[in-house]
Amino acid sequence: MIRRSPLLATALLLAAALLSPCSPAVARAQAPGANGPTKQLSIADMRAWKSIRGPSVSPDGKWLAYQLAPNDGDASVVIRSTTGETSWTFPVGDASSGGRGGRGGASGAVTISGDSKWAMFSVAPTKAAAEQARKSHKPAESKVALVDLATGHEREFARIGRFAFAGDHPQWVALHTQVESGGVGAEAGGRGGSAAPTPRAPSSDLLLYRLADGMMVNIGNVGEFGFDHDGQYLAYTVETSDRVGDGIQLRNLGTDVVRTVDGARAAYRQLAWADSGLALAALRVTADSATRDTTVAVVAFNDFGAEGPKKTVLELHGRSDAPEGMAISPDRGPTWSEDLGVVYFGLREAPTPPPKDSGLGTDLQSLIKPGAPGMGGTVNQPKTPAVSDEDLPSLILWHWNDPRLQSQQIVQEQQDKRYSYLAEYRLGENRV
Repeated sequence: MIRRSPLLATALLLAAALLSPCSPAVARAQAPGANGPTKQLSIADMRAWKSIRGPSVSPDGKWLAYQLAPNDGDASVVIRSTTGETSWTFPVGDASSGGRGGRGGASGAVTISGDSKWAMFSVAPTKAAAEQARKSHKPAESKVALVDLATGHEREFARIGRFAFAGDHPQWVALHTQVESGGVGAEAGGRGGSAAPTPRAPSSDLLLYRLADGMMVNIGNVGEFGFDHDGQYLAYTVETSDRVGDGIQLRNLGTDVVRTVDGARAAYRQLAWADSGLALAALRVTADSATRDTTVAVVAFNDFGAEGPKKTVLELHGRSDAPEGMAISPDRGPTWSEDLGVVYFGLREAPTPPPKDSGLGTDLQSLIKPGAPGMGGTVNQPKTPAVSDEDLPSLILWHWNDPRLQSQQIVQEQQDKRYSYLAEYRLGENRV
């Protein structure tokens, strides 16, 4: 037996009534000549045509929220009661723009808290404001709006890129500010034979807003963040420009006690909580001068107690149970099993070390005469006008024995680079 919710049943009945051959709307569409010639749709009509996007229903079923957006132009968010006549409309800017939610955050147009008391959504610049910012070469600021569903009161927060509620019954909401241009995360690459630089994640301030009284807590240099399932803890990575103080910090939202559970001159990626239960895992990425690449370790935390969680670090180097020639992939985030006894992660082919010095030294420019092709052929050559990358032709090589066409290879290039094999680490047995 198939059960349908009252809201779904109402929508189906409404759609059936509108699309019925006997309905007045269909009858008028089938007989355009009855009241004169039919108006043809213009380009302006198609641009202004509105549609419902990202609908969501509150967990208690009492609120329906969606974005009402034209094909071209400014949109609005509509939040309406399913049990009464209450309805609110909020402008949210250009329909082609939008912000991002964090863990447990915006997967659609509107995010409703687990207790059905609050709603949050991104507010983009209007189409006119975005065009003005583009002409003046300035970044357009996005906002986030927080709505109290009991009163309809709205509060906006400027320069917010991501947001998330703390658990199903949130007392806090996290607001991750947008990264400033040229800030942490824009680290220059290495030179010559030095090790590959540790990749940096864009970091910025994380604002903790208490829903009860509006108190704000500012946490600086945050790269990634996430709440556990019950909203008891906030975990976040610290990313600094000089790598001093980088690590993972854990904040108890009930006591406001902050602990550094891991720290190193490294980058921390793929921070994630278990779907249920107190267990946290992340990847610790450090520079490897031997391979001029990065070395990845899995850092896992479980058995949370008064003195903090138990930490386990998995590194494949020197382990007899690790597959030969494989390394931990930085592109697949760690996940937990249901019983929190196993951590799943990705394996990729280990990078090969570069060839040793041939004895000629590293300054090969001294062996190249001016004007030679080894120096790019630019010395003592006629000057030519500068050419932008857009004007340079592209060269694509494809062999007829390749199983995939070149167009498919181009589309799947990044996917191929991130390919990994799923592996597991059993904490109780200390075995991969």
